[in-house]
Amino acid sequence: MKGDFKMKVYGVGRVAKELDVRYSANGICVVKFPIAENIYNHKTQETQAEFYDCVAFGKLAERLGNLGIEKGEKLQIEGRLSAKVYVNRHGDKSKYTQIILSGFELCGKPKRKEQTK
Repeated sequence: MKGDFKMKVYGVGRVAKELDVRYSANGICVVKFPIAENIYNHKTQETQAEFYDCVAFGKLAERLGNLGIEKGEKLQIEGRLSAKVYVNRHGDKSKYTQIILSGFELCGKPKRKEQTK
């Protein structure tokens, strides 16, 4: 049963930065972006943002990249967690977790303030 367990992730959040669209040496589209969710603390009555790194590959990445998604837009995402261990430039081991997307749905444009002339 080794390797059968996968952590599925479903969530809704806002795109925290413009999408980083690139192509690999093999011509595969790769899109990376952070997504933010607001977490409300009932004890302090404050809201704090949590950020999660997302990555999509192939046709899904191309669809994301071609939609013109901007910072602040709300997305519903589906994917799995991926944790990698790497050695940083100081020689220390670090762990990096990201969400590998398997699907998404655009939930609407952000509310923008009207600009005055």
